[in-house]
Amino acid sequence: MTKALILALFLGLSSAAYDQGWFYPNKDASFDNIFYNNYAGLAYKLQADVGYGTHYATSQPGSQKVETYGLHAYAFGQVHTMWHIANVYHSTFQFTFMPLYFEPYTQSIKWERPEKSGNDFHFYVKGEKFIRPLQFVTYVYENMETFERSVVDYVEDESDTYSLFPKEIVYDKDYEIKQEDPYWKYDLASKLKLGDFVTKFNKPYYDWKKLF
Repeated sequence: MTKALILALFLGLSSAAYDQGWFYPNKDASFDNIFYNNYAGLAYKLQADVGYGTHYATSQPGSQKVETYGLHAYAFGQVHTMWHIANVYHSTFQFTFMPLYFEPYTQSIKWERPEKSGNDFHFYVKGEKFIRPLQFVTYVYENMETFERSVVDYVEDESDTYSLFPKEIVYDKDYEIKQEDPYWKYDLASKLKLGDFVTKFNKPYYDWKKLF
Protein backbone atom coordinates (compact mmCIF):
# COMPACT_ATOMS: atom_id res chain seq x y z
CA MET A 1 0.00 0.00 0.00
CA THR A 2 1.44 3.37 -0.98
CA LYS A 3 2.25 6.10 1.50
CA ALA A 4 -0.12 8.46 -0.32
CA LEU A 5 -2.99 5.98 0.01
CA ILE A 6 -2.26 5.44 3.71
CA LEU A 7 -2.33 9.20 4.28
CA ALA A 8 -5.60 9.47 2.34
CA LEU A 9 -7.18 6.75 4.47
CA PHE A 10 -6.02 8.36 7.71
CA LEU A 11 -7.29 11.78 6.68
CA GLY A 12 -10.52 10.25 5.49
CA LEU A 13 -10.98 8.43 8.77
CA SER A 14 -10.28 11.61 10.68
CA SER A 15 -12.96 13.47 8.74
CA ALA A 16 -15.53 10.67 8.87
CA ALA A 17 -15.14 10.25 12.63
CA TYR A 18 -15.19 13.99 13.31
CA ASP A 19 -18.63 13.95 14.99
CA GLN A 20 -18.54 10.45 16.50
CA GLY A 21 -17.47 9.05 19.87
CA TRP A 22 -16.85 10.66 23.26
CA PHE A 23 -16.31 14.43 23.56
CA TYR A 24 -15.19 16.85 26.27
CA PRO A 25 -16.08 19.45 27.44
CA ASN A 26 -19.18 19.68 25.19
CA LYS A 27 -21.06 16.49 24.34
CA ASP A 28 -22.35 18.01 21.08
CA ALA A 29 -18.76 18.00 19.69
CA SER A 30 -18.55 21.81 19.66
CA PHE A 31 -15.39 23.69 20.62
CA ASP A 32 -14.96 25.44 23.95
CA ASN A 33 -13.32 28.89 23.79
CA ILE A 34 -10.17 29.54 25.79
CA PHE A 35 -10.30 33.15 24.60
CA TYR A 36 -12.06 34.85 21.71
CA ASN A 37 -12.22 38.37 20.25
CA ASN A 38 -12.23 40.00 16.82
CA TYR A 39 -8.43 39.91 16.59
CA ALA A 40 -7.65 36.35 17.62
CA GLY A 41 -9.15 33.30 19.24
CA LEU A 42 -8.28 29.85 20.55
CA ALA A 43 -10.67 26.98 21.27
CA TYR A 44 -10.33 23.28 22.04
CA LYS A 45 -12.12 19.96 22.50
CA LEU A 46 -11.16 16.37 23.29
CA GLN A 47 -12.42 13.32 21.41
CA ALA A 48 -12.02 9.53 21.62
CA ASP A 49 -13.62 6.71 19.67
CA VAL A 50 -13.42 3.00 18.83
CA GLY A 51 -15.20 1.72 15.74
CA TYR A 52 -15.08 0.17 12.32
CA GLY A 53 -16.14 0.95 8.77
CA THR A 54 -15.31 0.66 5.10
CA HIS A 55 -13.05 2.81 2.97
CA TYR A 56 -12.62 3.67 -0.69
CA ALA A 57 -9.74 5.23 -2.60
CA THR A 58 -8.79 5.69 -6.22
CA SER A 59 -5.64 6.76 -8.03
CA GLN A 60 -4.39 7.02 -11.58
CA PRO A 61 -0.67 6.31 -11.93
CA GLY A 62 0.13 7.04 -15.54
CA SER A 63 -2.18 5.24 -17.93
CA GLN A 64 -3.54 2.89 -15.23
CA LYS A 65 -6.66 3.25 -13.12
CA VAL A 66 -6.61 1.78 -9.58
CA GLU A 67 -9.62 1.47 -7.26
CA THR A 68 -9.56 0.18 -3.69
CA TYR A 69 -12.31 -0.84 -1.28
CA GLY A 70 -11.90 -2.46 2.12
CA LEU A 71 -12.88 -2.93 5.77
CA HIS A 72 -11.10 -1.23 8.69
CA ALA A 73 -11.21 -0.98 12.47
CA TYR A 74 -9.79 1.88 14.54
CA ALA A 75 -9.22 3.32 17.99
CA PHE A 76 -8.03 6.87 18.59
CA GLY A 77 -7.88 9.80 20.98
CA GLN A 78 -7.62 13.40 19.78
CA VAL A 79 -6.98 16.88 21.08
CA HIS A 80 -8.47 19.45 18.70
CA THR A 81 -7.29 23.05 18.81
CA MET A 82 -8.80 25.76 16.62
CA TRP A 83 -7.54 29.31 16.31
CA HIS A 84 -8.17 32.30 14.11
CA ILE A 85 -6.50 35.61 13.26
CA ALA A 86 -8.79 38.60 12.70
CA ASN A 87 -11.58 36.20 11.70
CA VAL A 88 -9.85 35.88 8.31
CA TYR A 89 -7.35 33.05 8.80
CA HIS A 90 -8.57 29.83 10.38
CA SER A 91 -6.57 26.76 11.41
CA THR A 92 -7.42 23.51 13.22
CA PHE A 93 -4.83 21.10 14.62
CA GLN A 94 -5.84 17.52 15.43
CA PHE A 95 -3.25 15.92 17.70
CA THR A 96 -4.07 12.24 17.35
CA PHE A 97 -2.87 9.13 19.16
CA MET A 98 -4.04 6.00 17.37
CA PRO A 99 -3.33 2.77 19.31
CA LEU A 100 -4.54 0.76 16.35
CA TYR A 101 -5.64 1.11 12.76
CA PHE A 102 -6.32 -2.28 11.14
CA GLU A 103 -7.57 -3.38 7.73
CA PRO A 104 -8.37 -7.13 7.73
CA TYR A 105 -9.03 -7.06 4.00
CA THR A 106 -8.76 -4.53 1.21
CA GLN A 107 -9.50 -5.38 -2.40
CA SER A 108 -7.84 -3.47 -5.22
CA ILE A 109 -8.51 -3.62 -8.94
CA LYS A 110 -6.41 -2.13 -11.72
CA TRP A 111 -6.75 -1.78 -15.46
CA GLU A 112 -5.18 0.10 -18.35
CA ARG A 113 -7.11 3.10 -19.60
CA PRO A 114 -8.69 2.13 -22.94
CA GLU A 115 -7.44 5.37 -24.52
CA LYS A 116 -3.91 4.05 -23.95
CA SER A 117 -4.25 0.29 -24.22
CA GLY A 118 -6.53 0.04 -27.25
CA ASN A 119 -7.02 -3.64 -27.99
CA ASP A 120 -4.33 -4.60 -25.46
CA PHE A 121 -6.63 -4.25 -22.41
CA HIS A 122 -5.78 -6.05 -19.15
CA PHE A 123 -7.44 -6.32 -15.74
CA TYR A 124 -5.62 -7.00 -12.43
CA VAL A 125 -6.64 -7.72 -8.81
CA LYS A 126 -4.81 -7.50 -5.49
CA GLY A 127 -5.79 -8.48 -1.92
CA GLU A 128 -4.17 -6.83 1.11
CA LYS A 129 -4.22 -6.56 4.86
CA PHE A 130 -2.75 -3.63 6.75
CA ILE A 131 -1.97 -2.63 10.33
CA ARG A 132 -0.61 0.63 11.72
CA PRO A 133 -0.28 0.47 15.54
CA LEU A 134 0.78 2.98 18.18
CA GLN A 135 1.01 6.13 16.07
CA PHE A 136 0.99 9.77 17.10
CA VAL A 137 0.17 12.03 14.16
CA THR A 138 -1.02 15.60 13.72
CA TYR A 139 -3.52 16.67 11.06
CA VAL A 140 -3.69 20.33 10.06
CA TYR A 141 -6.67 22.04 8.40
CA GLU A 142 -6.09 25.60 7.16
CA ASN A 143 -8.30 28.10 5.39
CA MET A 144 -8.69 31.82 4.72
CA GLU A 145 -11.75 33.84 3.83
CA THR A 146 -12.07 34.46 0.09
CA PHE A 147 -14.44 36.07 -2.36
CA GLU A 148 -15.37 35.81 -6.02
CA ARG A 149 -17.38 38.23 -8.18
CA SER A 150 -18.61 37.85 -11.76
CA VAL A 151 -17.85 40.57 -14.31
CA VAL A 152 -20.46 39.07 -16.66
CA ASP A 153 -23.18 39.31 -13.99
CA TYR A 154 -22.14 42.92 -13.32
CA VAL A 155 -22.40 43.87 -17.01
CA GLU A 156 -25.74 42.10 -17.49
CA ASP A 157 -27.31 43.45 -14.28
CA GLU A 158 -30.00 45.88 -15.46
CA SER A 159 -31.06 46.80 -11.94
CA ASP A 160 -27.59 48.07 -10.98
CA THR A 161 -27.68 46.09 -7.73
CA TYR A 162 -24.77 43.79 -8.49
CA SER A 163 -21.47 45.14 -7.22
CA LEU A 164 -17.98 44.19 -8.29
CA PHE A 165 -16.85 44.85 -4.73
CA PRO A 166 -17.52 41.98 -2.30
CA LYS A 167 -20.06 42.67 0.45
CA GLU A 168 -18.45 39.95 2.53
CA ILE A 169 -15.71 37.37 2.37
CA VAL A 170 -16.39 33.84 3.62
CA TYR A 171 -14.73 30.50 4.30
CA ASP A 172 -15.00 28.23 1.27
CA LYS A 173 -14.56 24.53 2.11
CA ASP A 174 -13.15 23.95 -1.39
CA TYR A 175 -10.07 25.94 -0.39
CA GLU A 176 -9.48 24.18 2.91
CA ILE A 177 -6.01 22.60 3.00
CA LYS A 178 -5.73 19.23 4.74
CA GLN A 179 -2.37 17.66 5.46
CA GLU A 180 -0.36 15.60 7.90
CA ASP A 181 2.23 17.66 9.79
CA PRO A 182 5.71 16.32 8.96
CA TYR A 183 7.21 17.17 12.39
CA TRP A 184 4.56 16.61 15.06
CA LYS A 185 4.39 12.83 14.79
CA TYR A 186 5.92 9.83 16.55
CA ASP A 187 6.08 6.15 15.64
CA LEU A 188 5.86 4.34 18.98
CA ALA A 189 5.71 0.94 17.23
CA SER A 190 9.21 1.47 15.80
CA LYS A 191 10.46 2.66 19.19
CA LEU A 192 9.21 -0.63 20.67
CA LYS A 193 10.98 -2.51 17.83
CA LEU A 194 7.75 -3.69 16.23
CA GLY A 195 8.86 -2.60 12.78
CA ASP A 196 9.72 -6.09 11.52
CA PHE A 197 6.38 -7.48 12.72
CA VAL A 198 4.46 -4.66 11.01
CA THR A 199 6.42 -5.08 7.77
CA LYS A 200 5.80 -8.83 7.66
CA PHE A 201 2.14 -8.47 8.61
CA ASN A 202 1.52 -5.88 5.91
CA LYS A 203 2.60 -8.18 3.09
CA PRO A 204 -0.40 -8.64 0.78
CA TYR A 205 -2.47 -11.80 0.74
CA TYR A 206 -1.65 -11.85 -2.94
CA ASP A 207 0.07 -9.29 -5.13
CA TRP A 208 -1.20 -8.03 -8.48
CA LYS A 209 -2.60 -10.92 -10.52
CA LYS A 210 -3.70 -10.54 -14.14
CA LEU A 211 -7.19 -11.93 -14.73
CA PHE A 212 -7.16 -11.23 -18.45
